[in-house]
Amino acid sequence: MRKIKPNTCVWLTVSAPRDIDQKGDIRKSVVLDRVGERIAVEQPETPLDRSMLNSVVSLSWLELGEKGHICRRMLDAHLVQIAPFATRDRKTTALWFDDPVRIYYGTLRRGFRVAVPEQAKACLRLPDAFGNDLGLEKSYPLVDLSRNGARFACKKFGHSPHGDRLDPVSELKVDDLLRCIILLDGRELLHADAVVRTKLLRGSGQDEEVHLGLEFERFIPMGGGQDDAEPFSEKHSRVIAVYMDRFLRMSRSRDNGI
Repeated sequence: MRKIKPNTCVWLTVSAPRDIDQKGDIRKSVVLDRVGERIAVEQPETPLDRSMLNSVVSLSWLELGEKGHICRRMLDAHLVQIAPFATRDRKTTALWFDDPVRIYYGTLRRGFRVAVPEQAKACLRLPDAFGNDLGLEKSYPLVDLSRNGARFACKKFGHSPHGDRLDPVSELKVDDLLRCIILLDGRELLHADAVVRTKLLRGSGQDEEVHLGLEFERFIPMGGGQDDAEPFSEKHSRVIAVYMDRFLRMSRSRDNGI
């Protein structure tokens, strides 16, 4: 909360996109003031009306991370008041946000990304150093894919022989390194070392789901080991680009084949 200061440019996510062809309702604004956990944001050009009072709105802004990456920090908070606000040189209207629901962040993904249709049966496996599964599940569904990264979903609580318990994968943090294998309909497409760039939380309680964004750092040849790894480059992303085109066609035509 300390990092968001007056004059910080913010984006208000009023409504999320319904499908991959839409951008949702995102409105640009600026921070006017911050008092404790209360944040005053200027009413955007397309104003929020009073029917949204007490609803949760997502605010996001950019900042430079410790390792030089541009980070997008996100905050979900309740809109508690819409009131006049006076600065030194003008009068405007402020949206007051309070009671933060959650704060999370991630570095920006580079490049275009495509949502992965359910019929593609695309998932991601996370082996540990000994080849065993890092988490409670054998694999995790892919949410989207780009030429240099992917995002997958993990339920916070998974199934184990001893009953439901916290999945270790959901506890991964931004900048953690891990090995990943992308599978399509059971076939292995890519082996790579990746770094966690984004962590988003969805839902609440036992139904909470974690979305983790990965950026590929090293390519691992099929059947190869750590000694065979090489920096992830354009030539390694070409096969991903082929499937990205197929995912786009599947989403638009609702085709069931891959």
